[in-house]
Amino acid sequence: MARVLLFTFVIGLTIYAWIDWGFYSKKSTPGGLNRWIWLAVIVLLPILGPLVWVVLRIVGGASALEERSRPIAPDDDPEYLSYLSKKIERRGDQGRK
Repeated sequence: MARVLLFTFVIGLTIYAWIDWGFYSKKSTPGGLNRWIWLAVIVLLPILGPLVWVVLRIVGGASALEERSRPIAPDDDPEYLSYLSKKIERRGDQGRK
């Protein structure tokens, strides 16, 4: 029974990693490796390959999400700084009239 569960887990994990590779590896791959090398790792290393793929995708996705969701401070945002300088210029022009 344990062998069947282990075999099912390995096959399921490999299929999941293979499908995940097919959907997401065109944009970026974990570790910056070539996507075809990752496919070889997933298929040829039965337990380790899919586990490494899944773990690196989760860790890489979480760090990318943190980078995107972090707000920019107003004094670091170039668009906001240019807006403020234009606003100050307009106020100065109105005062001269």
